[in-house]
Amino acid sequence: MDAIVMGTASTLGPRGMRVNCVQIGAIWSSLAARNIPAEAREARRRAIVLGAEGTP
Repeated sequence: MDAIVMGTASTLGPRGMRVNCVQIGAIWSSLAARNIPAEAREARRRAIVLGAEGTP
């Protein structure tokens, strides 16, 4: 995703156009609960700047 945004921004920037992107972060869902062990979840949570996962 970052490469697409950077490429588009460098192409359109000289024409006065801006490019923005919003990316979702770590989401704690039933799929995540089934596949991520508790130790990995804690490490994942510590890596999030806000210190909390999102919810669906």
